[in-house]
Amino acid sequence: MLCLIIFYQAKQKIIPMTKLFIILFALFMSACSSTPPRAPSFPSDTSTTSRQLNLALCPMTVSNAPKTTAGKVQRQSALACLNGVELLINPAPKACLSSGFGTNGRSHRGLDYHKRPAGQVVAAGDGIIKNMAYRQKDFGNWIVIAHGSSVYSAYAHLAMVNQNLHVGMPIKQGQILGVMGKTGAEARGVHLHFEVRKGYYHNRRGWWGLTPVDPFLLPSQCH
Repeated sequence: MLCLIIFYQAKQKIIPMTKLFIILFALFMSACSSTPPRAPSFPSDTSTTSRQLNLALCPMTVSNAPKTTAGKVQRQSALACLNGVELLINPAPKACLSSGFGTNGRSHRGLDYHKRPAGQVVAAGDGIIKNMAYRQKDFGNWIVIAHGSSVYSAYAHLAMVNQNLHVGMPIKQGQILGVMGKTGAEARGVHLHFEVRKGYYHNRRGWWGLTPVDPFLLPSQCH
C-alpha cells in the first residue's frame, strides 16, 4: 500500500525524484533488516534419498549373508519400518555389505558395511542423539540415536565423528554422523557396524538390554 501511495505521488510530481530514490532505498533496507536469518543447516548426504536399496555383497566372505541375486541383496526397498519409525537400511551410502545379521558363521547383532576409500556414515532416521562415546574395548567411536517409539540405532567404529554433534541434539535422516573406520578392539578392518534395537532404554543394561532387530526382515513401509 505504501509503495502504491509513493508511486501515485511520484506520478503527480509531488515528490522529487531524488527524494523518491531515498524513500525507496530506505524501504528496501528496512525489508532486508526485517527478514529473519536462516538457521544453519546440518549437512546431509543426498544419495540417501533413493528408495531403491541396490546393495551388493562385498567381494569377500560375507557371514550371515541375506538372500541375493547376482551378488546383490534381493530386497528392493532402501527403507525399513519398525514401530512406525522409518529407517534407512544402509546408512553408509554406496558401501557394500560385509556381514549380515544372525548366527550363520558368527554371532552378529547388526550389519557391517565396507567401502574404500572409507565412506560417510549418516543417520538412519529422524531422532535425538542419545549417546556418544569412545569404547576402546569394542565399538570405538560410537553413536546411538533415539528415534522414538522405543526404536534406537547405533553406529560403531567411526574413524571421525562430526564435531557439530552432541548428546541431546535433534537429527534428521541422512545427516552426516562421521566417517567409517576401525576404532575399537572389535573392529575388523575399516567398516561401519550398524545396529537397530527396540525396547526400554533405561533398563539396568542400557543399550545391551534392548532387543536387536534384523533390518532386512522389517517391512519396507510404515502403515
